[in-house]
Amino acid sequence: MKPFHILFIPLVAIAGVFYACSSSTSSNPTSSTTGNLSFTFSVGSTFQFVQWRTDSVGIIDSTKEIVHETVADSMLTFQGMGVTYTVFDTTFDSTGTVFQSSDTLYYSVSGGTVYQYGFITQVFTILLDASLAPPPKWDKIADRGNTAGWLVDTTAFTPNGLLPLKMQLNGSDAGNVNATVGANSLQTDHVAGTGTLQLTAQGTTVSHPLSGNDYLSYNPAILAKGIIAPVPQALFGATIMGFERDLVSFTVK
Repeated sequence: MKPFHILFIPLVAIAGVFYACSSSTSSNPTSSTTGNLSFTFSVGSTFQFVQWRTDSVGIIDSTKEIVHETVADSMLTFQGMGVTYTVFDTTFDSTGTVFQSSDTLYYSVSGGTVYQYGFITQVFTILLDASLAPPPKWDKIADRGNTAGWLVDTTAFTPNGLLPLKMQLNGSDAGNVNATVGANSLQTDHVAGTGTLQLTAQGTTVSHPLSGNDYLSYNPAILAKGIIAPVPQALFGATIMGFERDLVSFTVK
């Protein structure tokens, strides 16, 4: 699955050390009061995002892409989960006119809890490459009020006969924040993610920390901002670049 959307995931290939000019990342949403909110998807709503790769300095301007998403329909069940929404995700170049890729995303929502089908698959695709990603399954990406945290997913496999990989990702609710999108202020749930990426070569396993932050808008339900931090020195001394996707406009049906 393609990036985020976040996104999450907004949301891209194997990354070496990237020698390019970078700018600092855009500002994060600001704190607000916590409310008794539920995530509300609306069929027919459309969203536009800007996304970039990031390094230790910040956003890499030359990697800018434009992403369009549409909440296409809702289903009673999909892959064993109820109340599921289908989202079409299409990525264009920095001008927003040259097609790059497309994907179909699936979300299941129940009150303050959101699952995405293939979220870990998406993270692997963002950080490494689609050919290295594990098969999709349902992953919990938001759980309002769960400050103790939850296991998003853990997966271990050896893609295409290459080095064994293992990823574990945990999430926790870091409170509600306001995100400014154009003239709109959206209340979002800040999900803080932490985890590990393990690579095994010649009998030696090396573990690298993962971190990220997602801001999921309650109404309309969508990823307002998604960030995955770069992973330094992860692949034989090379840095796996990070990722950022920001919501810039939307239309609610």
